[in-house]
Amino acid sequence: MKKSVFKVGFSYIFLMTIIVWQNCAPSGVKYGRIHQPSIRIGILEGRNSVDFKIPGRVTFISTDGDFVLRGLEGGHWRVEVLDATPATYRYRLSVTYTRDRFEAEEVVQKLKNMGLEAIIKKYPLEPRWEIPYVKNQSFQVLLDEVFDNEILARFAQENLKNKIQTEIFKEVKSESQGILRFKNLDNQY
Repeated sequence: MKKSVFKVGFSYIFLMTIIVWQNCAPSGVKYGRIHQPSIRIGILEGRNSVDFKIPGRVTFISTDGDFVLRGLEGGHWRVEVLDATPATYRYRLSVTYTRDRFEAEEVVQKLKNMGLEAIIKKYPLEPRWEIPYVKNQSFQVLLDEVFDNEILARFAQENLKNKIQTEIFKEVKSESQGILRFKNLDNQY
């Protein structure tokens, strides 16, 4: 009985890309347009396994682009989570999200005048959204204070409700990790 074990890091949702025929997506998997003959199976936090069927030969590729298994026979497969360490998060209060750096700096200055410290976080836009002559990045203004849980963040948000409007922003503090086992249920490897 051949078992392939692969250690991976996955955030709240771990996505595994499986190369299969376009019409063989397992039931319950939601996906949009399929580019190449591939589907994504998400193993959610707390979900122990995913069963699916693939005709023909199969190749498993991680989200990093590395081959996990290649050239194996298809059939009924199961991906199991053997060991998982959940991700840890930290929380901040988000004030605004804009595509203009100067506007973000103005908001930071207004917050400083109110006695609040803030930072600007820069995000590049996805390549498919890049449009010529348009700013290809966006900026988020976050309050400087970091909270260990959502309850503390909500409490701070309630205290600031009269001064400014904020939203709770969840950041990954440490990625979750785990060990996956791939099993072919037809051929027992």
